[in-house]
Order: sequence, then structure tokens, then C-alpha cells
Amino acid sequence: MIFSARAAHTKGAGHASNVFATDHRKCFMREVFGCPMVGTFNIQTPKDFRESVRRMEPHHSATEPVNGSTWKFFLCEVQKGSINKPAWIIKWNGPSKKKDGAKLELISREPLPKQFREGYFNITVFDKWSAEKVQQWMPKAGTGKTFKWFQAFPWAKRADGKKLANSTQVWNTIQKEIPSWELKSVLDFGCHTGFYSFEAAKHGAVVTAYDKDKRVLSVARTIARHIESQDINIIETDSDKTYDVIFFMSVLHQYDPKYIKLQETIERFMQRCNHLFLELIVAGVPGIASERFVDSVVQQDAIMRYTHNVRGVRKLWHITK
Repeated sequence: MIFSARAAHTKGAGHASNVFATDHRKCFMREVFGCPMVGTFNIQTPKDFRESVRRMEPHHSATEPVNGSTWKFFLCEVQKGSINKPAWIIKWNGPSKKKDGAKLELISREPLPKQFREGYFNITVFDKWSAEKVQQWMPKAGTGKTFKWFQAFPWAKRADGKKLANSTQVWNTIQKEIPSWELKSVLDFGCHTGFYSFEAAKHGAVVTAYDKDKRVLSVARTIARHIESQDINIIETDSDKTYDVIFFMSVLHQYDPKYIKLQETIERFMQRCNHLFLELIVAGVPGIASERFVDSVVQQDAIMRYTHNVRGVRKLWHITK
């Protein structure tokens, strides 16, 4: 189920943002989202939309240690013109909250753009799929001739019995390279189905995921909204925006199999970030550049070399300024 409505920003009591800035609330949000959250953004929506949310199963639920209040979190997206941003509808019950009001409260990893404070915008809330529904959907999404699962998730299972990728193994290597992911800005360039985007978000990063292939972006959106429940920004057009971290994972061979532009690519992305995680296929695929050539260009030791379960031998580098 997906519910949408027209909404408008409305002022709250004036102290909600300060409440979310307290130490105990930051700690509570870290337990749920991996980072402190910005809140609250109060909105007015139609009554039937609020009631639809009330009947849904939350994406996350938690009990606040300080006062025992129960919290429910519903993943949503706000949209105005060309701007789309993920957020969370929050609902809580505690000693000071007797009933739901006419407003909905939103929180997010970063402040919503000022355009959402003016006039109307659209809000969509997404349902969390059951394990049964996930298993019904996943084989259909991943066994067609035009789509390959080059990334893998713990809940994923192929109907044809073929192996899935070594994504968790790769992420475990990446994750240890950054001491804290909390509120780090991350670009997953060529995100495919979004595995590394979701893992970074779970560790508290503010993630933007890009891929030129709209088919895989459609799958990534489905996973984000209904399965992994992660509030990442998914974009179809990249810009020159800078980030703390960029993932460039097995992308270059798709348009430059001889890696002729490898040095140029590294330099271009390092102008946009402090940490570049570069993964390249170095063997096992016809037509690509040799591993020796790749090493001569990168000129530093890889942090990982492994045989991908689906395709090729790959190396992973962590390049810093």
C-alpha cells in the first residue's frame, strides 16, 4: 500500500526542534537511525490520510528509555516540483500525549528545503512488506535476462538457485575504513540496487544514490521504501556536488573497459570528496585492462581483492586526499 496526499507546513508549539537537540533524544535517534535527526516539521494533511497512516504497520518502533514513551516511525517522501526528499512520520504515545492531533510531525536526517514551508506539497507514505511478500517479489525482479543481481541482501533468494554477490563481505571492509559514518554525506555513484547506500544509511550517513539505469533505480526504490526502510535520496541526474565519501563500485568497465580514463576518473571524483572507495574488475571478464595496468595507475595497495560470486575478480581501494 502507498498513500499520498496534499500537505502544507504548519507551525507547531515552537520548541520541538529544541527537544530533538537534547542529548538523550540524540542518543535515542542514534539507536533507531544511526544518527541524530532534525525535527519536527509539522504538516497539515487530510483526515483520511492521517487515519490511513494510523492503521499501517510502522517501519520502525522503539521505546524511549527516559520516559517509556512508545514511538512509531513511518517512511515517507515529500515532493514539490522537481524536489523529492525522504522523511519520517513520527507517532508517539506517552504520559503527556493523550491522543493524536490534526497535525503530522516529520523528522529527517537533514532539514527539509525551505520550499516546503511555502504553499502545498505532496507527501507519500510507504508500507513495509512482509517477508512473504518480499520472497514473492524478489525472484521476479532478479531472474529476467535483462536484470542481474550484482549485489546481494540477507533476505534475497534467487528462484533459479544461482549464487548472489559477496556484498556483505565488501561492506564489512569498507565500513571499518571510516571511524564514524554519522551524518557523513555519501554519494553512491552507480548504486545498482543500493546495497552500499542502505548500509551507509544504517550507520548514520546522509546518502544520495545515483545510477544511469532507470530499471535498477526502480528496484532500488522498491527496496528502500518497502524492504530495507532506508531514507536515502535517489537521483536520476548527477551534478558536481561534493560529498564526504563517494562509492564508485565496479562502474568504470561499463563505459571504459580498457580503463583508459582511470586516472582522469580518480582525479575527477577526488575533487568531489575526501574518501573515494574505488572498485574495479581486474580479471575474469574478457576485454578489460590487465590487473598489472590497473595497479600501475592507482599506485597504492588495495584494501581487498576477491572473486565476485556473479562476475569477475575485483579489487577495492580506499583513496584519500
